[in-house]
Amino acid sequence: MKRYLSAIALGAALALTPPALAQGPLPEKPADAGAADLWQGLFQRDLDYLERVIPSHYIYAVYPDPAGWNGQFRSALTQARQDAARVRNLPSYRAAMQRFIVSFEDAHFSAYFNAASRHGRWPGFAVEYQGGRYLVTGSKTDSVRVGEEIGACDGRPLDGWIDMLTEFDGGPKGRETTRAALARQMFVDRGNPFYTLPAECHVGDREVTLTWAPLPSESLVAEEPERTSSSAPTLTDGALGLSDFGASGAWVRIGTMMPTTAESAAQFHQLIDQAPSLRDKEVIVIDVRGNAGGTYNWFMAFLRGLYGQDYADYYARARLEIANTILVLAAKGMDDMGYSDSVKHIDVPPDPPLEAAMAKPRVQELPGGSRLLFMDPAVKAQHYPKAPPPSLVRARVYLLTDYGCASACLSFTDEMMRFPGVTQIGTETHIDRRSGGWPEGFELPSGLATVRMGRMVRDQRQRGENVAWVPTHHYPGDIADTAAVRRWVLETVLPQDLAKAR
Repeated sequence: MKRYLSAIALGAALALTPPALAQGPLPEKPADAGAADLWQGLFQRDLDYLERVIPSHYIYAVYPDPAGWNGQFRSALTQARQDAARVRNLPSYRAAMQRFIVSFEDAHFSAYFNAASRHGRWPGFAVEYQGGRYLVTGSKTDSVRVGEEIGACDGRPLDGWIDMLTEFDGGPKGRETTRAALARQMFVDRGNPFYTLPAECHVGDREVTLTWAPLPSESLVAEEPERTSSSAPTLTDGALGLSDFGASGAWVRIGTMMPTTAESAAQFHQLIDQAPSLRDKEVIVIDVRGNAGGTYNWFMAFLRGLYGQDYADYYARARLEIANTILVLAAKGMDDMGYSDSVKHIDVPPDPPLEAAMAKPRVQELPGGSRLLFMDPAVKAQHYPKAPPPSLVRARVYLLTDYGCASACLSFTDEMMRFPGVTQIGTETHIDRRSGGWPEGFELPSGLATVRMGRMVRDQRQRGENVAWVPTHHYPGDIADTAAVRRWVLETVLPQDLAKAR
């Protein structure tokens, strides 16, 4: 892609960024005006590029309400142009660009940054959101201890701080998935010039004055996020696999719906092949923590293997009730929707009902050669018996979710929660709008970020805009601690459910 600035100019901008400028609230007039001019030039040129690209490449720009969307877009651009005056280094560039991206409130509209700041500050401790509380998970200061709860800062509850930060870092206000994503960043100062850092926090039973100091070299704090609204946990176990659970149970780990290598695809196919052997277990836990999505085909093949094809197809209709509208860009076709060549050549299981519906779309030509493809809900072409087939699964089935369950993982949850006897446990899921699917990435002229935007709208989807699935049993601790979660299911969840069933 042709760049507006050369690599030499970009290098000069990086070199001219004084380390002090990344250390907290930035002065209105930077010490080095030349650096500020370069960074503002980068930001403005990237905005110019996005102003041209987004209206023709983002599904909401052309469907279903282009006029209403254009008003939102113009408002976001106006705010971003105003924010440009505060851009004077890499941290403020990232903050301003991310604020622009998250204003669309769409988890499928995201920015992946190619550069990370080496500078930052923290108050000597790190915080995560666990079980409805903000807990200290790492500390290098004697005034704050690991495990203590932080209730408020500067007289404002931490929930209120998170609600305020959504404007800059993304996520719907009031959602646990938002709190989980932003709590890890709240006490890391990366030079965002758009808000004031807290000065004093209520920690445990006392007030603690915060002393902001350079970040330590060891990874006690969250890494700088590579995209907006990321709330997936850090898990040490593999993405795919099957293990024993309790005396007569199975733990099925499905950490992705998009195998990207022949090895991971083979692991998923092995899970599918093993699924029928789980039917006579006493309990099955399907663990989708941290699953950022992929395609429907993989999870439907697993469900058909576990429940049998007739039973699975009878209940798994959520994706088939959707009227999909897809934006196909000029010079692209249905066989080129943004996946890498390695993924295209993987043996993906079929999903016949959905594939049949997508094979015969209605087409609307758009200016510039792009097209809108309209698919009727696939469920209309299916014939279902009046009564469901008998279930082949004797086991009590649990779906273990977390804040990182997103995109196709949400669709998997949509389907699973229609199956009788399935119970969701863990934490609430991530959220999404009805847009998404087959995202296209666009590297910005500066080379500092790639912006991805979805090309599908899922009309008639039962789950609403930015709505999360909420578990029946809420896990009260660190959802990324697999050993602790397994003990919780065995010692708390199962006894409670068995007692209710008596």
